[in-house]
Amino acid sequence: MKKNLLELELTNTCNARCIMCPAGDMKRKKGFMKRETFELIIKKGIDYGIQRVRFCGLGEPLLHEDFCHFFSYVREHSHYITELITNGSLLSKEIVQRLIDHKIDFLSISFPSLVRENYERIMKGLVFNQVLERVLEAIHELKKVTDTHIKITSAVTDINCDEKTHLEHFWTQEGVDCIELYTPHNRGGHLTDMGSLNLPPPLGYSANTEIKKSLCPWPLRNFFMAWDGSVFLCCCDMEGECDVGNIYSDDFSEMEKKQESICFKQPNLCQRCSYQRAKIILKKEISI
Repeated sequence: MKKNLLELELTNTCNARCIMCPAGDMKRKKGFMKRETFELIIKKGIDYGIQRVRFCGLGEPLLHEDFCHFFSYVREHSHYITELITNGSLLSKEIVQRLIDHKIDFLSISFPSLVRENYERIMKGLVFNQVLERVLEAIHELKKVTDTHIKITSAVTDINCDEKTHLEHFWTQEGVDCIELYTPHNRGGHLTDMGSLNLPPPLGYSANTEIKKSLCPWPLRNFFMAWDGSVFLCCCDMEGECDVGNIYSDDFSEMEKKQESICFKQPNLCQRCSYQRAKIILKKEISI
């Protein structure tokens, strides 16, 4: 199955320890994508037919000192649809201006609470007032001069479960295009529920499971590129246990076949994962 989305992990380091993300416990080597790796990915992606690039992964993309270069490179060398997923803490004036200059198509910001104590319990390591100020300024500046689609996402936990209406009203007034509230999942079995997440159980598979119905859509639609050029089954493959290939030695067409083969075998990673049991509580597209 031809894939059109390329998820790029510019780094697997992060400036937060969010309770709904297991990245802080990652054993995989930490690092930052090299320029040559990034440019090779983009070139091979063009040859394969990738249509969309998402800066995300198991770290905060804006921690990479070359983020502005990478974003400019994509715009100058391809016609990719561009998307950034961020916790918003590093949306500096320089970064926002670069997003404006190169007309980013989609911006997704994780902001789970409008109560300082709740926010800082969920997004450990970040300072509520500082991040809120940067996020609001970024939204307002982008909306002045671009048609960037801006989405606010919020993982709903026991900590912030009574804020759903407040979150919806506040971000609607601030001019975002979409609000998405969702229940967390266990990220391939790597995330342990510490009492406030209410994680759903793994999907699991048995001899009676209808494979076509149980296959997760993510590995069949996307490529997930780690910072060192390795390709993993999906973004939940935190430790790279399902090796799909490497951008230096493999072409996307080869990795597509291997990825689908792994997916149809239903590896332990998939059997441990509860992604398909997670729920979207609210997804509201807003017409301004």
